[in-house]
Amino acid sequence: MGVWGAGNFDGDLPRDFLADLVSRWEQLIEALLAGRTPEEAADYQSDFRLDTWEACVMPVVEIILVAAERLEPDYLPSPETVERWRSQYLGLYDREARRWDAGPEHEAERRGVVESTFGRLLDIVRSRACGESEA
Repeated sequence: MGVWGAGNFDGDLPRDFLADLVSRWEQLIEALLAGRTPEEAADYQSDFRLDTWEACVMPVVEIILVAAERLEPDYLPSPETVERWRSQYLGLYDREARRWDAGPEHEAERRGVVESTFGRLLDIVRSRACGESEA
């Protein structure tokens, strides 16, 4: 095992573990967007898919984003994957958000947060993809 520092992720095994976590989070999002409910999301299932996605997908996207910003994992979803997630999520959001009956201001504000979250993650994965292609 290679170790290059005293930090929590300054070794091959912890870096591999982090990459595996990101991959699992990606698989969880993929399953939910495909209409499946993995065990870890079962308690958050709702009659409205958007409620389930709000409870599970967006928090996991944010976790991937924070891990990417802070820990720079060796594995991240591809830009195409994140773009597809954003498109699917916002499509469902636009169809179902009115059912919340929270008012147009809240819907617009929440949509902005969702767009921003995906946009930040897209910036990171695109930057990483460009850096890898130059290497």
